[in-house]
Amino acid sequence: MPNIVETIYAPETSRRSPVFRWVKRHSLAAFFLLTFGYSWLLGLPLLLSSWGILPVHLPRVPALLIQLLAAWGPTFSALLLTGLISGKAGLRTFLRSMVRWRVGIQWYLFAFCSYGVIILAALGVDALLGDTLPKGVQLTPWYTVPLQFVIWFPLYLFVGGPLAEEPGWRGFALPRLLVRRGALFSSLLIGAIWACWHLPLFWVPGSGSGSGLVGFIWFFLQLSGWGVLLGWLYINTRSLLLCVLFHAAGNTFVSAVLPLTSGTRPYMLMDAFIWVAVILVVVFAGPAHLSRTRNAEAGVAPQPVS
Repeated sequence: MPNIVETIYAPETSRRSPVFRWVKRHSLAAFFLLTFGYSWLLGLPLLLSSWGILPVHLPRVPALLIQLLAAWGPTFSALLLTGLISGKAGLRTFLRSMVRWRVGIQWYLFAFCSYGVIILAALGVDALLGDTLPKGVQLTPWYTVPLQFVIWFPLYLFVGGPLAEEPGWRGFALPRLLVRRGALFSSLLIGAIWACWHLPLFWVPGSGSGSGLVGFIWFFLQLSGWGVLLGWLYINTRSLLLCVLFHAAGNTFVSAVLPLTSGTRPYMLMDAFIWVAVILVVVFAGPAHLSRTRNAEAGVAPQPVS
């Protein structure tokens, strides 16, 4: 398996400002500050409008456009910082990982199918415990699920989180964190930070993320588990494309094809099965590297840029 992190080269410049030197030395902190600052400041009018603090109420369409633009914080930050720190060569390397598709078929199966299996397991156990299946699922013949997935998948691929987030969280932040930390810790931490980045949306009605503190707790557990599964996927494939596909498939299943009921128990069960998958991955691949095929070069850290 090729290196998970590569040496980062900075472009030669005759003058380097103190800000540039700080960003180059603390690229991970700069990424988080830029990502949260961009997304939260852009989304602030939505929050203030929903609380009635703004003198005007934002119409639904402009509010949705602001939310979609704010979602690009991780990817915009990753592209900007990569170009600033590593120049055109580093940017080309970064972009190549977004289209790396030559990986084993098993990784595609995991990316496209795993979340659907998790939701079906959660719905099945919930039904055994006496709950009724969601109306959308009741009216859906099982053999039409693949067709529905094909219809909805392009929307969730290009609109919302996958392309707007994965290049930042998994493409920029995760490799840099892996320099000093183990794979399980790094993936968990990125997942937790990723969940916290969504926090303001839980107090914006109609945002689609959830509502209130209880909703955020279940969402936090979900994305922390996702962080490990996505970390495992990226470490073993070095393909942001696969991470984007997994993210899009998960959103497609949970939002359109196999939506959960409004009660708490289905989300508890979904989180439980996500963490069962996490435990299986950790046991199978090992917590240190989340990879059974790690070679001698896999853990080489990038050298500090002079």
